[in-house]
Amino acid sequence: MVLDIDRAGDIAVLTLDNPPVNALSTVVRRALMDAAEAVDADPQVAAAVLVCAGRTFVAGADVREFGRPPEEPLLPAVIGRIERAAKPWVAAIHGQALGGGLELALGCRFRIAVPGARFGLPEVNLGIIPGAGGTVRTPRAIGAAAAADLASSGRPVDAARALQLGLIDSLAEGDLRTAAIDFLRVALSRPLPPPLCDRPVAPPPPGFWAEAESRVAAAAGGATAPCRALACVQRATELGFAEALAFERETFLALRDTDEAAALRRVFFAERAAPRPAALKGIVPRPVARAGLIGAGPAGRALLAALARSGLSTVLVDADADALEAAHAPLRQGAAAARADVATGIAALSTADLVIATAEGEPAALAHAAATCGPATILAKLVDTAAEVAELDGLPGPERCLAVHLPAPLPSTRLMEVLPSAVTAPEVLAASFALATRLARIPLRPARAGGPITPRLRAAAQAEAESLLRSGVPAPALAAALRDFGVALALLDTQASTDLVCTPDPAERIAVALAEAGAELLAQGAVADPVEIDLAAIHGLGFPRFRGGPLFWTCRHGADVLAARIDRPVAPALAGFLETEGN
Repeated sequence: MVLDIDRAGDIAVLTLDNPPVNALSTVVRRALMDAAEAVDADPQVAAAVLVCAGRTFVAGADVREFGRPPEEPLLPAVIGRIERAAKPWVAAIHGQALGGGLELALGCRFRIAVPGARFGLPEVNLGIIPGAGGTVRTPRAIGAAAAADLASSGRPVDAARALQLGLIDSLAEGDLRTAAIDFLRVALSRPLPPPLCDRPVAPPPPGFWAEAESRVAAAAGGATAPCRALACVQRATELGFAEALAFERETFLALRDTDEAAALRRVFFAERAAPRPAALKGIVPRPVARAGLIGAGPAGRALLAALARSGLSTVLVDADADALEAAHAPLRQGAAAARADVATGIAALSTADLVIATAEGEPAALAHAAATCGPATILAKLVDTAAEVAELDGLPGPERCLAVHLPAPLPSTRLMEVLPSAVTAPEVLAASFALATRLARIPLRPARAGGPITPRLRAAAQAEAESLLRSGVPAPALAAALRDFGVALALLDTQASTDLVCTPDPAERIAVALAEAGAELLAQGAVADPVEIDLAAIHGLGFPRFRGGPLFWTCRHGADVLAARIDRPVAPALAGFLETEGN
């Protein structure tokens, strides 16, 4: 049973239990609809509390149902039934109320949450918009400006901010279930506020929508969904509730089957799977509580900050005391100050569970660290080439060694390529993937022989860019085309321009070059899955996420179409890939 109904006097307590995140599956929607009928039909019940078991409130839709034909009852109908219930409901929220979870909570008359709860409408990150009243009820709850930001950005807010905005009615002290019941008893002693569907929404100041549209479009970088979400919030301030709800639903359905939505769904699932590869299933990572870094250059400084902020006690060593001071000074005032330290001698690494040598350290420093640290210490080296990976085999205890590639610039990219030595122990490899998760990075494990894949993709894109420049494409036009295509990181040191449009599109030429390089890497066995190429391009090079990566993007166009658009044939490896994968 996914929904249990209990009683606390005249209060019905509905406990939803659909592990792991109480997603709004068909079974859950049916149970909620049935519960609304049962609560209204029971003369002994005055109101209802909706609470969730497990670690979170409803965290959103059931992603397993994405791409399938929808089954009744649809979520808008469920929320509408709860909103119009004769007995008022209060949503008791812990964990996260995201997407459909927040829409469900907004359908309840009241909302109460624990201080650590988070709220958001992240649908735009999947190429869609809220489809069950999220853009229509939020402006009635928190005003047009706040609703526009919530729906178009996809960024969540914490409970304190939600209370300030009016997204929730109260913060729970102590036990959430008890607090919700007590809150509801007080609420029943007073005149009830109207449901959100009956509340008016004040229009924003003149000029707000034009300014918001410009801001959202700039932040979206070419993605469609954020601007469509904003348009729905605007309609919610201009139309009646039912008309605005119909417009939102129409927009949601129109976006659901677009290339953008398909691309973002694919990336979403790939990102979720990346930290848990099948080869490491059941492997317990070697524990890492203290990290050591060698080299106080830009990479060392960035890693010191990232590791310390992630909660790891970290020491950075370098012979240059001035470089150490420059690395340590920015952290002294932050929350990570107690976890970051610097030293001039390798001996400071003796208690580290993990030692990472950057290219800025002395060449023999990692070998010295291997002699200083215990045999269980993991030894890692930041690398850019296959030759650097091979150097690990000469270190003592190669089973504890691995190479790591972090694409530059470190603060802007999220990829982490992990290349083990020939005999790296599984628990050491698992520890590196756990570290990537801790640092909010996307881990990939390419084949060891060829070295990291991101530099090879970057080289292909750079070569194509240089070819375009030699052929007469102005550098500002190239930069502008990349920007308009949605590329987040510049491949060239150029200034963007809004004019000088080129035909054929130079950004598409570079996208095809990336896809050609990716197809060649697949043919060589450098990676096992095309999505790894796409993740590397997105998180290592700034390829637009909403286009799904270069290989996904090319699959949506086909070799003949692309050849005509870029004015040259695609490489054989890419043509073969497209023929195999289909369009």
